[in-house]
Amino acid sequence: MRNLLFSVLLALVAPGANAWAYPLNPWGSVVAERTFAYNQYGYLTPGPAVPVAPYLAYGFGSNVDVFAGASFTLAGGGQTSFGTVELFPRYFIAGKVGISPHLLWNPGASTLVVAPEVHWFGRSDRLALTVNSGWRPSFGYGPDGGFGVGTVFAVVVPEVFVTDGLAMYVEFHDYFDAGARTNGGLLVPGVWFALDAAQHHSLAVAGQLGVPVVDTIAAASSLGVLYSATFGR
Repeated sequence: MRNLLFSVLLALVAPGANAWAYPLNPWGSVVAERTFAYNQYGYLTPGPAVPVAPYLAYGFGSNVDVFAGASFTLAGGGQTSFGTVELFPRYFIAGKVGISPHLLWNPGASTLVVAPEVHWFGRSDRLALTVNSGWRPSFGYGPDGGFGVGTVFAVVVPEVFVTDGLAMYVEFHDYFDAGARTNGGLLVPGVWFALDAAQHHSLAVAGQLGVPVVDTIAAASSLGVLYSATFGR
């Protein structure tokens, strides 16, 4: 928990450009040129463990940004377990459609995921729509190495802005395990609100409700919190 608080405090002292992240989970529009973006995720689950994940991004131009992050699980007694390391550059076509080779490395499982993904974000006045989709095959290495056909996923998020600094949204997640041929999903209603007038800092809060789709058990439900900040140009 100290790592989470330190990360949030570090971002709070940094000035910046407008926050760009609104819903809890999907990746949105391109990070502005010469601007850093910081995202801190935290999830409250029914058990004692608290998954957290900090991400840092940088905008290299009007259509290119790069994200890097890692996930951890904070357990009781001060124990921390390491999760997945992520790196994904994104190139945006016409400023709205981002394509990315999303790399996810899980050292504990000796696997590397190379995921082709598409991120799309559009807004018109008070309405917005975010769409993420992709395929996440895994490549094992070491003595137990092998290829895993992985998961195909889609996330669709309609959003309504009540004011410029307050929005409500619902995330619809669908995941198809191509190897096991099973489906699962999440329904994530939430709210986003700016923490300052310039929208340099914001919070997104949402409840994640597991939804069984076809022949599978629903994903575990949780409460997610996302703190976002931008700083730089």
